Amino acid sequence: MKNERARIRSSRGFTLAETLMAILILLMVTAIVAAGVPTAANALNKAVEASHAQVLLSTTMTALRDELTTAKNIDYDASSKTITYTDDEGVSSQITSTDDGIHLKKIIKEASGTDPETSIDRLLVSQKAATSDLRAGFTGVTISDSGVLTISGLTVKRGNGSTIADLDDLEFKIKVVG
Repeated sequence: MKNERARIRSSRGFTLAETLMAILILLMVTAIVAAGVPTAANALNKAVEASHAQVLLSTTMTALRDELTTAKNIDYDASSKTITYTDDEGVSSQITSTDDGIHLKKIIKEASGTDPETSIDRLLVSQKAATSDLRAGFTGVTISDSGVLTISGLTVKRGNGSTIADLDDLEFKIKVVG
């Protein structure tokens, strides 16, 4: 009978001290994991933003190439960071790098004479493509006699002005065939 009571007592379960110790260990593990979550979320946000910036740079370079490949009468004003040209349809156009992105302005002259000039000003890369409040820009342009347009200082910045991605050490060249 004594052996039977000893066996029943030994299989009763956990003591209060063992249970409290297990809860304490679980609380410590939970606190450590919870402390790491904001750091992991911040790292993820930075990686996503860097990815968006790279896509925006690529999209901007494609849009610049598409717009300027057939341009004629190209001129660049460094003080206003504005490229002035005539597009393949004979429309006077301007591409300007500003703090809120690269703008494309088309100046359409009406043949009727009633409204001699209409201008359309929009972002070169749409606001939807410029996700996360990111803006593309450039710092310089050179035009060679052989018809090569070189755009330098392509950058992507946040709305507050801090740089996310840049191609400062690379130049983007466009062979103008217009």
